[in-house]
Amino acid sequence: MKRFAWIILAVMVSCSILGIPGCNFFQEVFKEHEFKTIELRENPSSQYYDAVVRVEHLQYGSQALDRFKVKTLSNVFKMEDLTFIEEGKKRSYLEAGDIFVVPLNKLEWEIVIDWEDEDGETRPFFVDCWELLPEEDRWHPLKSEAMEVAQSIELSQVDGILQPVPKFLPDEWELGWEECPDGRCGTLQYQKVRVGEVKEEVNIEYCKLTDEERRELGTTSETEFLSHWTAWTEKFSRPGVVAGHTAVYWDMRGFGSYGWSYRYAYVDDDMVVEVTLDSDPLEWVKTEQEKEEERRTRRIFVTYGYGPIGEPEWMITIEIRLNGEGSFYKQSQTGISIERLFRLTQGELDEIERALQENKFLELEPYSGAPSAVNSFITVGYDDMSHTVVATNAATEPYRNIEQKIREIVLPKVGETP
Repeated sequence: MKRFAWIILAVMVSCSILGIPGCNFFQEVFKEHEFKTIELRENPSSQYYDAVVRVEHLQYGSQALDRFKVKTLSNVFKMEDLTFIEEGKKRSYLEAGDIFVVPLNKLEWEIVIDWEDEDGETRPFFVDCWELLPEEDRWHPLKSEAMEVAQSIELSQVDGILQPVPKFLPDEWELGWEECPDGRCGTLQYQKVRVGEVKEEVNIEYCKLTDEERRELGTTSETEFLSHWTAWTEKFSRPGVVAGHTAVYWDMRGFGSYGWSYRYAYVDDDMVVEVTLDSDPLEWVKTEQEKEEERRTRRIFVTYGYGPIGEPEWMITIEIRLNGEGSFYKQSQTGISIERLFRLTQGELDEIERALQENKFLELEPYSGAPSAVNSFITVGYDDMSHTVVATNAATEPYRNIEQKIREIVLPKVGETP
């Protein structure tokens, strides 16, 4: 839900800034219903705020409450379960002028109200309350750990190449990848990774100035020079001081993996450096204990892969984490790729664990059947070890029992036949 919401918001922003043809659809959709946060109330229980939301307008008149769902970053509410401060005569319907309360958790500043129309199509409406938050509760990319990394960037010789390199890399940060295709320009990407998931990212693009560019820079200010450096600086940038540099920047709310990226560019020793920050806002409020719990519970417990099956010869991979979160990947020989997320209950996790124990998984050995048959594997990770069993075609009965249990629990959750 979160990323879908950010994508829609990004499209809307792009439409308004760039004047993209065909954006009338989004403009009309978002005119149909208008909601506004009129107040934030402190909530001692959550140690944060409740948003008081008013229905400003309903394009089609009153609508049944059960056609609305209210989503925040961490919760989903049925509209009928929320507290109403004011409501019209039709208590099971939403009407203009109704006022309801949405509980927020730390760092949440946006509410998504999903409305299901008569055709069963769901349309999202966004309610923002960031401006109402006190400054100390307002997250921004400049308040992230990614920005701390970016502030430490200095030019250094690396393997004979002058590069902008961070001097400060906290725990969990690593160099993701680098590219220097022509010796003049290059890219460095630093990532904060926890249990295989990127939490924050600093992307650095750098380019040495040509003689002509240096001469141009000598006749104008740095910000004027940078404002014509590339497409984003021409269209969106503003001058300012960022990380101690005279720079141009683009505050990209509504863009990026987490819905709010920040980009800036500056000149350093005859080199233009562009830095893009991308950070999960929730990292700002996580304690070390919460991070450790996340490492423990989000660790991959079982990975099960098999294929090729059916047309067009799908290869299937199922990943199940200790907290019940899971991913289903499906890729064809022709390159078609499908990913679906699912969640298991504790009871379902226990069933899989029981199947592993009853069928003595740790004692199973690799098994090979007829060549060119369906291949499969199961990997189970424990605290201090992992065990993998690879099977071809007709595996042993204990192995098949484990396969069957994983399939019958997971596949219906992602719309597949066990």
